[in-house]
Amino acid sequence: GELNGLESICHKIVSGELDFCNIQVPNPYDDSKNLDLILRLKKNPKINVEFINGYPYININIKLVIRVISINKEMDFTKKETGKKLQEEVNLYTQNLISNYLYKTSLELDSDIDGFGYHAVKYFLTADDWSNYNWSDKYKNSFFSVNVDGKIMAGNSFLDI
Repeated sequence: GELNGLESICHKIVSGELDFCNIQVPNPYDDSKNLDLILRLKKNPKINVEFINGYPYININIKLVIRVISINKEMDFTKKETGKKLQEEVNLYTQNLISNYLYKTSLELDSDIDGFGYHAVKYFLTADDWSNYNWSDKYKNSFFSVNVDGKIMAGNSFLDI
C-alpha cells in the first residue's frame, strides 16, 4: 500500500518523528480559502493500548505547536476568540486526519506501521501468549481514540486564549 503526503505526515506525528511540516487547512473564517501552517511536535505522543472484548483500543494524545504563516484580514489575533476558534479548528482537522490515517493502516493496509504492538506486548506474560494472541490479525480490528492538543504560537510565545 501507499500513503499520500498528508498520511505520511500523520505517520511522522504518531511515530514521534516529525520535526516540522507545512500543511494547508480550511480557513474557519472563509470557506473558499485555506490557511498555511507550520506544525511541530511539542513532545512525543502518549500512546496507550488497552483491550476491549479482546481487541486493541489505542489511545493517542498528541501535543503540537502551530504557527500560522498565512493570515488574512478576517483573522484579528488581538481578539482571543479568533485564536481560540482557529486553534480548535486546526486541532479537530488534524485529529480527523490522523484518525483516518490510522483506520487506513489497520483496515486497508492491514499493517501496524506505527508499532502499537510494542505498547500492547506488555499485557502478555509470555512470548507464547503474545504469539497466540496474533497481534497482526487482531490489529485490523483496532479502535482508535485520537486527541490533538495544538497551541498557536505567535512570535516566541503561545497565544493567550
